[in-house]
Amino acid sequence: MSATRTVGKYEIWEEIARGGMGIVYRGFQPSLGRVVAIKMLLPELAGDPDFQTRFQNEAGAIALLSQSNIVRIHDIEYQDSTYYIIMEFVAGPTLRRVLEGAGWIDPERAADLASQAAKALEVAHAEGIIHRDIKPENLLMTTSGVLKVMDFGVAKMVRSDFKTQTGTALGTPAYMSPEQARGEKVDARSDLYALATMLFELTTGQLPFRDRNPFAIAVKHMTEPPPDPRALRPQIPPELGQVILRGLQKPREARFQSAAEMRAALRPFAESGRRRRAASGVVAVGGCCPSCGVSLRPDFEACPSCGGQLETPCRRCRQPYRVGRPVCPYCWTPAAGAEEITRAAEASPGPPPPPPPVPAAAAPGGHAGGGGDLRHRVMQKVRDLDPSPLLQRLRRPSTPHQCPRCGGSISPDFVRCPFCGGDLHTA
Repeated sequence: MSATRTVGKYEIWEEIARGGMGIVYRGFQPSLGRVVAIKMLLPELAGDPDFQTRFQNEAGAIALLSQSNIVRIHDIEYQDSTYYIIMEFVAGPTLRRVLEGAGWIDPERAADLASQAAKALEVAHAEGIIHRDIKPENLLMTTSGVLKVMDFGVAKMVRSDFKTQTGTALGTPAYMSPEQARGEKVDARSDLYALATMLFELTTGQLPFRDRNPFAIAVKHMTEPPPDPRALRPQIPPELGQVILRGLQKPREARFQSAAEMRAALRPFAESGRRRRAASGVVAVGGCCPSCGVSLRPDFEACPSCGGQLETPCRRCRQPYRVGRPVCPYCWTPAAGAEEITRAAEASPGPPPPPPPVPAAAAPGGHAGGGGDLRHRVMQKVRDLDPSPLLQRLRRPSTPHQCPRCGGSISPDFVRCPFCGGDLHTA
């Protein structure tokens, strides 16, 4: 058995990401018993003084920041002529992966995510740090749906003469502000332009300026007016469309002048989405097994007590999340079947129909949330819906390994169904 690779007092477990500047590993800090992310400068760049300087800048820039929407930096190590940054480990996917799976994101959810990114930028800009590369690849999402900004590798400290030199365009052409594409000095409003570009992409499913040639994209950012996002996705509220277009204005003076100003413009849409989810009963699931209630670590894939699987893939963005949630924490898509069944129950007129047969094992417990009449209406409507894999599963007779309420596959020793929350009165 080969010895565990280490850097300083940290163990390196496995590679989890690779970018243009470094390789990210999942690692472990034995002294504190915590999982960490370890970013190593690419070996082929290790001998380049300019890249080493940028790598050190990343650690120094993030170390100045302390905010819940920014990936925390724990330590920096130098070993084998290469720098390593020890960072907070975020178990969730990048926003790019979520977007690739979902195609586009609900406008209110997109506004909520952009508002979280603006909050992180507000803190960074107050410290004189310009990110310069805001894009979905550089935004991580926790398993509870919180967004975190990472990769300040091309950040510039605007209070340093050396680091504000003009004539160098760093960043990604698809999200570059006009002044950044021209190689001019950037400021906080350049980050907000990139954030507006990303918000355009989240809500419409495509970038405002596209071309196979990166240089041509940069030219479009400098010369062409942005398209109306509502022409591509009419579901976007008109006021949110105006927020996006204001953020994409060519002159800096016509854009939002601060991250706080942009966040204030996004707040009504983000709060509206949260209120709507709360009214639908969407609540966060704590760090406990949804079946037996035992406390769980965030990295558990199955409950160590009852053996229940704790994750299910979102039917839209395909990212796995903890079972028991009414919606995906990443894109806010309702859990499989919840949307159809709820809509059918709400549309049911008149008194509830006679109750359907209930398996004997489920009879004593009833509905976990109360409201037996609503349950009967829902089950009646389930029979009338068009066939689908979910409804076919609901119609099948329950077995000792299925929930008697929702038909989900469960362990026979479960106390409570991890999918619908129903009590399981098993012997």
